[in-house]
Amino acid sequence: MESCELEKDLIRYKSLPDTSTEQVIESGTSILSRLTGNNYIADRAYLHSRIGKALINRGEYESAFRELSQGRQLHDELGDMEEVLRDQLAFGIIYGLSEQPETAFETFLTIRDKARTLELMEIEEASICNMGRICNDMNRFEEGFSFLKVAQKLVEVTGNMEHKAAVLHEIGRNKLTQGYLEEATPYLEEACQIASEQMGAFSYEVLISMGELYSRLSRFKEAFEHLNNAIDLCRQNNISHGEILALYHLGNLFEKTGKSEKAAECWENCLKLSESLQLRQYRILSGECLVGYYRQIENYEQALKMLEMIRKEEQDYRNERLHHTISVYDQSTRIEDLDQEVQAWRKRSGELERIRSDKEESIRELKTIRDIGQELTASLDPDQIIEVLNNRLTQLVVVNGMLIAFYLKEEQELDIRYIIENGKQLKPTRSPVEINKSLSAWSILNDEDIRLNTRKESLKYTEQLGPVKGSQTFNESFLLVRLKIENRIIGVLSVQATKKNAYTERHLKVLQALAGFIAIALSNSNAHQSLVLANERIAYMATHDPMTGLPNRMRIMDRLEQELNRSRRYDKTLAVLFIDLDGFKRVNDTHGHQAGDFVLKQIAERLSAGIRATDAVGRLAGDEFLVIITDDCTRENGLQLAENLRKLLSEKIVFEKASLTVTGSVGLAFYPEDGSNSKDLVKLADKAMYKAKENGKNQIATQSSPL
Repeated sequence: MESCELEKDLIRYKSLPDTSTEQVIESGTSILSRLTGNNYIADRAYLHSRIGKALINRGEYESAFRELSQGRQLHDELGDMEEVLRDQLAFGIIYGLSEQPETAFETFLTIRDKARTLELMEIEEASICNMGRICNDMNRFEEGFSFLKVAQKLVEVTGNMEHKAAVLHEIGRNKLTQGYLEEATPYLEEACQIASEQMGAFSYEVLISMGELYSRLSRFKEAFEHLNNAIDLCRQNNISHGEILALYHLGNLFEKTGKSEKAAECWENCLKLSESLQLRQYRILSGECLVGYYRQIENYEQALKMLEMIRKEEQDYRNERLHHTISVYDQSTRIEDLDQEVQAWRKRSGELERIRSDKEESIRELKTIRDIGQELTASLDPDQIIEVLNNRLTQLVVVNGMLIAFYLKEEQELDIRYIIENGKQLKPTRSPVEINKSLSAWSILNDEDIRLNTRKESLKYTEQLGPVKGSQTFNESFLLVRLKIENRIIGVLSVQATKKNAYTERHLKVLQALAGFIAIALSNSNAHQSLVLANERIAYMATHDPMTGLPNRMRIMDRLEQELNRSRRYDKTLAVLFIDLDGFKRVNDTHGHQAGDFVLKQIAERLSAGIRATDAVGRLAGDEFLVIITDDCTRENGLQLAENLRKLLSEKIVFEKASLTVTGSVGLAFYPEDGSNSKDLVKLADKAMYKAKENGKNQIATQSSPL
């Protein structure tokens, strides 16, 4: 009886659509617990694999990996190589979604070769399509397009419509990402039509791509419809990765249509979801968008917190990518490859010697590149980074001149920050980004590196090769490589030599290998400098009056405490002046608050100019100011300086042709005769100021009597 019920449950389970993520997982787990014995190996293998693929939708990659591993092991025991390869396809998808593109590509490449040997054309086509997808994600568009065209030919033979939609979608994504919107449109629209007929979970990817396409074509209504449909589909089927992607693009669309608050809500949801899945790329992207939003609404504290979070995520992400970059150039692997090549040519002694020489040179270059990369990324000091780069580059290429320029996209300018000529650093300068005006501009706008061995060759790229401002060297050979972060050009590195034919293609490749390290090092340095400046700005705003720029109450009272401590230590005297403006309210009432603000700024300037370098002035509140007279101030000196300030304050102030009259009532208290602490001194000076007010204003008073 139990066996019959189990068979019925299995039949019902196999009829569940893949889009029913939760039901596939819950029902499958329940059935698995009831399957025992060797009679159900095939069913257990099927259930483990299907549950694993459903867990991928939910973003639980570790759990998915475990289920798929069990499914693959059972399929392997059964000798079902087709299902083994399908499980491996799912592994490749996990690697791709969890930001491990190189591992994903190697997995799909292995699957393709095995499927081709076993003549499993559908699996071969699926693996090639995924290889094209990974190439697109890594911005290797030409290579990706080549794989996708092969997949397109295979899918015409197999007739699998869901696979056809996937291939068309990836070709459309290839064109869309490169900005070829008209070329992308027919591919994506056909993929969308097929996907809507298939009703598979895959449809969400096509909907998101259509939303992005229509957004860039300014067809906003259709873009909103597609992205909202994608979000609904992903939420219904618990497809976390798709929901993240759709929310990010929906946020961009709201921002583009002027709905900043809704955009921020989308990005915040994207940030939360990507955090739970540990997807740094979309966490960083949505975080950067939120930083812009918080700056826009002047919530600088939240913007700073978000910026700090992004920089940490970027640093972690770059460290992982840096580790991979170094591993790619691992010298032991390179030595092994070159040794194998040596064995193949051992019978030809002349070739053998050449290969050995190349091997040794390659090892030296790779070691030097690794060492330079580690030195560059170990520092946050931009000057030290440039010094290390200039000194170490000379070990690899001829360097008579070096230039690093940052690309300011919005201003369409090059910030030529670092110019080194024969070891001497020149002043930074700027130049417009015009395609025919400089090699750097051409390289950035065409997204291409340059190698020139004669000055005459530059005419292919620029109308005239003008010298950088301040340069006195006539260079003949040039290497220019783009500096990129996350495939975004942030600048360009140029190396020059005075001799012709100074650089080979190998030199260009070496510089390209270093470009990633340089971009990371300078980006980290810029982020650190920005954070330091932001912290300094916040600290300044917390301790200074925004209207006058004078120290605020907290700051001036701290200064008074410091001066009192110094006076106690060295047995010195000091004076405190409490100043309240006379007639300030009349100015506000008669001429408006704009005039009042102008008066306060003028008074602040006069007080700052009227005191000595060792003294201090701050704004307490409204029209009240506090002056600290230091340097062993006697009663006579304090009264004289107070009188000078009173006269300065009483001078006419002209605002928009109106002559304004404001004076000051000044109260004095002296340390130590009037008080021994800051609170008492300010209180006594305040009382003295009120004496001056009561006795007619515009005068000075002390605790004993008005003057």
